[in-house]
Amino acid sequence: MKKWLDTRNLFQSILIGLIGVLIGGIILFFVLQRIFPTSGPGDLFRYVSTALGVLALGGTAVVQYRKQKNSEESVALERDMQFATRLTKAVEHLGSESRAIRNGGLHELQRLAKDSDKDRIPVIEIMVQFIKNLQHEYANTGDSEKYSELRSTKTLFCALLRQLKPRQLHGADFSGIALVLADLREADLSGVNLSSANLSGANH
Repeated sequence: MKKWLDTRNLFQSILIGLIGVLIGGIILFFVLQRIFPTSGPGDLFRYVSTALGVLALGGTAVVQYRKQKNSEESVALERDMQFATRLTKAVEHLGSESRAIRNGGLHELQRLAKDSDKDRIPVIEIMVQFIKNLQHEYANTGDSEKYSELRSTKTLFCALLRQLKPRQLHGADFSGIALVLADLREADLSGVNLSSANLSGANH
């Protein structure tokens, strides 16, 4: 399907280029004729050749530009599809019964947050929600295994925050998260929603 669309776009680009050459050639021919009146068949032929030559180059440039633009759009679309696939799989892993698989999903989210500027905040907020879910489960059960996973998840999360550049977290929602005693040195939390968040004893 994608190959067919690329071929169709290429044919459209070529057709547009040829039409442009034809129309532009006619216009340019009359312009040349008015500026440089012909004195015989030889001049007329030379003007026609010049007009078509110039417009052919212009038409070729248009076609090449359209091909490059279509190629760039295809690359961007492919990149977005790959990102969506990675994100979907990572979120699925977070719901696994296996802690090792959940941990793998978290590491993939960490990589995704580094890879994408436009989708960084939503990815990070998925990690925030996962941490809040672990906090809730531990508060209700007191399970030592949940506490261990919570600590390791927070360590991974805080490491990500420290690696991001200033303002890259602007607009993120961290409300309700508990990062007590967390190592947030060099993490820029300016513009982050920290309402009801507990950062007691955190280095930041």
